[in-house]
Amino acid sequence: MADDDFQNILENAYRTGGSLDDTVLDDLEALATAEQTLGPDHPETLTCRINLAHAYYEAGRVDEAIVLGEQAFGECARLLGPDAYDTLIAGNNLASAYREAGRLDRSIATCIQALTQAEWSLGRDDPMTVTLINHLADAYSAAERIDEAIELLLEVLATRESTLGPEDLETIGARNNLALAYRDAGRLDEAVALMEATVSDAERVMGIDHEGVLTIRANLASLYDDLGRTIEAVDAYERALKDRERVLGADHPDTLMSAATLGSIYRENDRLDEAVELTERALTGLRRRYGSEHRDVLRIRIRLALVYTAAGRAEEGIALLEAALADCERLFDPDHPDTVRCRRDLADAYREAGRPDDAIPLFERVLADWERILGPDAPETMAVRNLLALSCDAAGRTAEALEAYERTLADRERVLGPDHPATLLSRSNVALTYRELGRLEEAAAALRTVVDGRRRVLGPDHVDGLRSRNHLALVHEESGLLDEAVTLYEETLADCERVLGADHELTRKVRFNLDDVRPPDWRPRYAVEELLAEARERGDADTYLRLLSGLDLFVLAPKERADDVVAGRHDVVQWLVRTVGGREHAQVFTRGAIPRQPDAVYLMTSVAALAREWPDPEWSVLVNRGVPDLEWSLPWEALARAAHDAAPPQRNRLVTRIDGPREGALAFGLACAAPRSVRDAVPWNDVGPVYGDYVGRMRSLRGTWGVTDAGEWRAAMSALLGGESAGSRTSFVLGLRQEEARRIGRPVEAECWREIIHRRCRDREIPPETARGLLDLATRIGRYEERFRADGLLPAGGHVHSTLAYDLGRVVTMARWGLEAQFCDQATAERLIIGAGERCRRHYASWTALSGGYAMGGALRSAGEESGPRYDAALAAHRILTGAACGPWQTVAWDLAG
Repeated sequence: MADDDFQNILENAYRTGGSLDDTVLDDLEALATAEQTLGPDHPETLTCRINLAHAYYEAGRVDEAIVLGEQAFGECARLLGPDAYDTLIAGNNLASAYREAGRLDRSIATCIQALTQAEWSLGRDDPMTVTLINHLADAYSAAERIDEAIELLLEVLATRESTLGPEDLETIGARNNLALAYRDAGRLDEAVALMEATVSDAERVMGIDHEGVLTIRANLASLYDDLGRTIEAVDAYERALKDRERVLGADHPDTLMSAATLGSIYRENDRLDEAVELTERALTGLRRRYGSEHRDVLRIRIRLALVYTAAGRAEEGIALLEAALADCERLFDPDHPDTVRCRRDLADAYREAGRPDDAIPLFERVLADWERILGPDAPETMAVRNLLALSCDAAGRTAEALEAYERTLADRERVLGPDHPATLLSRSNVALTYRELGRLEEAAAALRTVVDGRRRVLGPDHVDGLRSRNHLALVHEESGLLDEAVTLYEETLADCERVLGADHELTRKVRFNLDDVRPPDWRPRYAVEELLAEARERGDADTYLRLLSGLDLFVLAPKERADDVVAGRHDVVQWLVRTVGGREHAQVFTRGAIPRQPDAVYLMTSVAALAREWPDPEWSVLVNRGVPDLEWSLPWEALARAAHDAAPPQRNRLVTRIDGPREGALAFGLACAAPRSVRDAVPWNDVGPVYGDYVGRMRSLRGTWGVTDAGEWRAAMSALLGGESAGSRTSFVLGLRQEEARRIGRPVEAECWREIIHRRCRDREIPPETARGLLDLATRIGRYEERFRADGLLPAGGHVHSTLAYDLGRVVTMARWGLEAQFCDQATAERLIIGAGERCRRHYASWTALSGGYAMGGALRSAGEESGPRYDAALAAHRILTGAACGPWQTVAWDLAG
């Protein structure tokens, strides 16, 4: 190395020394001293150069490690000979640096070069030779040459067992490496069996707190995860983190990496808040230790981006990935594996965020990179081709997607074999595309192969096998093989509940599918559905559509996408469609036929809106799927004709659910909010996961109430229940009048009321401006009460004593919205509604008194002096509720409720 070159490295190291491992600085100083005192060709100088190159490698500065390592390897070979011990060490270290940089051909060639010399001079069983064999196996694994890697690792294990014994640390490490290679080869059962035995041996030999034991135990956790043994995997990862925190400390790099790994597992199991917390902690700790540009820090930044994306923070995740990719391209070679993988992850984030047009060109570039670097048959290359197919599918380019899926399947079957998990995944993707295209017989045949293969390779309980069984049952259902579908759904559901638990997303999907294909006896929930059923039975499509045109209707949408629209991350909600007879159908439901679809929400619409916003003229409409008495497949043109003269669904009307609560405490609480239900034309006696339009409700929660999560929703509910928004000034002036009325035993005249307010303000030294505001409020209330009495909302001589009914009515509505947003469960929503009803009974003496309080609460919130639309709606609701013989205010007794 020239003196100028060395000086540049030295200056650069000290300039950025705050982010380097101290070992780099120590080795730099040692090399500088050796250069000056012994000369550049002295053996100790060469040793210092080897050590410095390795220190750069450990510090994540791989490019500098390669530059220095190439010089060290060449000089050692020239000065000491190609088979000298230091030459072999330099070659081994250089091969590792090449591997880390993704220069796998150079890594393999350098390993073979050093190994040939070691075998010639030292023999095949020498520890240095065995180390080189092991590192060559690592390079083969990185290059996806797994069979060659396994052959070498078996030799390493046999040699170490014969020369060192079965319980030597090196032997135990060799078993660990072989188990990981079995995993990479898809031989998961062998991998787990070997790793479990290795953990047992390591704990016995090294003790449970040895760093090597902690590493092997973490590897076993990853194998459990690969096998779909989710509960065991999570337990093992959690134990690994706790052990490392206890033994190494919370800020040790291995502990932080363990936290990030557990965060990734939590992400895969929908424990997203925990995933975010752990990954952010890992990133903060590693960045503090190494700086922002260390390779491990970059990797955790990418992991955090993936966690954000999974947690619904897609824009944050994409921004992180874009920044990480820019850093990778600046710091690494363009072909460095981390750079290419970051590009792949960014493309996948675009795909998952519903941006397939952004994802496709990026995936195409990654595919070209891997084909050039790894070759077209490398597993990672084929995996990206599969992701590209998924993006084409999402972009509606189904023919291109199917072609890519089929090519990937053929390649994987040829390279990996028909039973490799990746091959089975490709076959599943092909099958699902066949299903999408209506090629149901081909889809069923492919899925049966997938089910059998996954059971044989992954075991009967792997989540991927359970998922493919659900897909096969769906194809049976769509093919009209309902008995076969029901049997398979029942078996799969039992296994999902046993293996994954009752609340796992797959368990919920299978349960829904079973209920859908085997619906319980249906009973009309609303009177109009009885008329729809009669029209369906007669085959009277005109009457059926005419009835639909006056109703609120609902379409299915993915909850995640709907939440993105509410948050402003997307503009359009995609409807969930269903293939029936090879034709796409938008699923439309009347309120009483809405199924509980996992991970889906409902958008409220109407016949007129559907016809106006219909996304694809090739689609048909499937009304009330799963309800035999109501289900009808119709061409969208029929919907358009019905919409021509259709008026929007009427508001200000009483809607009663036939099988909803009609008596008792829950019915009473719901009746207290009946004015709002009448205004919105929603059922007054329904508490369920669908109340109105999901996007509209969530936007109202966000915009009006500032509620975006369960915690903020609970805070808003507490404020309503506490009467915080009812208005302390209103409560004050109404309380003074009520207090005086009780004292004198008769209603209080307006002038007397004003005098009482004036006197109380004077006694309490209330500022004159505030006192004038209280008097003006009393005047306004009096004027509204006159109108209320004229309109019949209050009896002659009647007064409003409290406006709390307005907020308590909103408690009931907010409880329903919270259930719809999944901020609470059914029991919590019902408890809040019952509590609101109990408070209404304490503050009011009748439904009429409650109605006056509700109307006054709304009127006082109206702008200006006129009563406004709130009052108009309250008056209409009052007249409907007091005049409807079957309405809640006639059938739910005030004094006997609860």
